[in-house]
Amino acid sequence: DKEEGKLSLMQISALGSKGGSGAQQPLRIWLVDVAVLAWRCIHYRTSDKAVNLKALLEDGSITKLMFDVRSDSTQLSKEYGVRLRGVYDLQLAEVAHRQLQLIPTAYLLPLTKTLEKYVKRLPTFEKDMLNSQDVARTYHYSNKTEIWEQRPLAAELQEDAAC
Repeated sequence: DKEEGKLSLMQISALGSKGGSGAQQPLRIWLVDVAVLAWRCIHYRTSDKAVNLKALLEDGSITKLMFDVRSDSTQLSKEYGVRLRGVYDLQLAEVAHRQLQLIPTAYLLPLTKTLEKYVKRLPTFEKDMLNSQDVARTYHYSNKTEIWEQRPLAAELQEDAAC
């Protein structure tokens, strides 16, 4: 969703805090429509003065896992004045892992290949990966990335973005 550095959608996910029972709350996923909300999604504060997205993204004490952060980081900085801190780039971590194992690192693995290589294969994971590969073949590899800017966003793209 980043043709020519254009950021149109951000996925934010977090595990809920442990409640009184001590049980971990389920993963929550938010899709932030940057293409529609623009600066409002980054700078807006609610009436209760909750932390806005800019403050969250710039807080070095909160670890953010991202994959191939280069384009997103550039766009967030240029368009919204956001200086990412506390980011752990999983693509770079994968390269470092191969380097430690003395495996050639002349190439970068895409997200789908990285997940296939390192994430435990569950039935739902398999379904999500097949869907993601279909979306990549249909839109990214055929250079139809402008689809990410069309609203309403197609259901298959929402599902892919939330994976």
